[in-house]
Amino acid sequence: QFFINYANEKLQQLFVHHVFKIELEEYKKERINAESVKFVDNQICIDMFERKPVGMLYIMDDECFFPKATDLTLLEKLHRTHGGSLYYEKPKGPDPIFTVKHYAADVPYVVYGFLDKNKDDLGKDVVMCVKASKNKLVAQLFQGVSVDESSGRDSTGGKGAKPQATRSRRSTGTFSQSSVGAQFKAQLQLLISTLESTQLHFVRCIKPNSDKIPDYYDAPDALRQLRCSGVMDALRLRRVGFPIRFTKRQFYDRYRLLGPNNATCEDLLKELAWEHLDAGQFQMGVTKVFLRDTEFSKLEAERFTRTHEAATMIQKTARMFIQKSKYQR
Repeated sequence: QFFINYANEKLQQLFVHHVFKIELEEYKKERINAESVKFVDNQICIDMFERKPVGMLYIMDDECFFPKATDLTLLEKLHRTHGGSLYYEKPKGPDPIFTVKHYAADVPYVVYGFLDKNKDDLGKDVVMCVKASKNKLVAQLFQGVSVDESSGRDSTGGKGAKPQATRSRRSTGTFSQSSVGAQFKAQLQLLISTLESTQLHFVRCIKPNSDKIPDYYDAPDALRQLRCSGVMDALRLRRVGFPIRFTKRQFYDRYRLLGPNNATCEDLLKELAWEHLDAGQFQMGVTKVFLRDTEFSKLEAERFTRTHEAATMIQKTARMFIQKSKYQR
């Protein structure tokens, strides 16, 4: 779960940066001032996982090579290294846990079993047996794993690994590819690189309820999923910018009844800014008009009032004409 949540942090950063990049490209294309557009970056939390040489993955990998290291010594090093971080929380008591403040929620981790799961050593006999399998898929899974005959373990480092190799690994500051964390990090980086080289489209699936009950919608659970999937962050990002946008032709056709006759789009916007809009809450780009929600609501309310008055006048005149025609007969 620790590695899964780390991957979610990386994917969330990719998602937010992608949405933010699209927004900035739109503003740059339209020559809109976007200095006020900010977003929450979880890079600090990601650095806490993977920054050399004090990231939690590196500390965990180091502890795997110390003969007397235990899960509790790992916990002590994590407390000492990241205890002052905004995204890390130590327990108030002696409990063997630490809490990481992920973008979705605070997640406590019980440290027992971390080192054993991170080593995940395979014996020489197991590796050789799998590599000799007649099943092509099974044999292919271990093609990249070689066996060190002298050590009695796979060459990626395990029982029997030479101390010189450990010291060399620590002096160079590189990950040992034997650890699960190192392999997971490398695979995750490959995935991120692949995604960044493509045109991204995100699909968020929301379960209506956790019990698979038909025709039942659990609103709190759906809201939690929206927050965890980053949808709320994306909406918040749009709101701090200019979420409402029209082409100049669309804006003019929709709101020309609020301005003087025969006015251009620029003249119309100046007139509306003088009477209805607040400064800084709208901007005109090269081909589009950008508005915040509050200003859009003001224009829509004024437009509704004008159209309602016009409709009332038309109805009143038509009814007068009908009744007048009946009376004159």
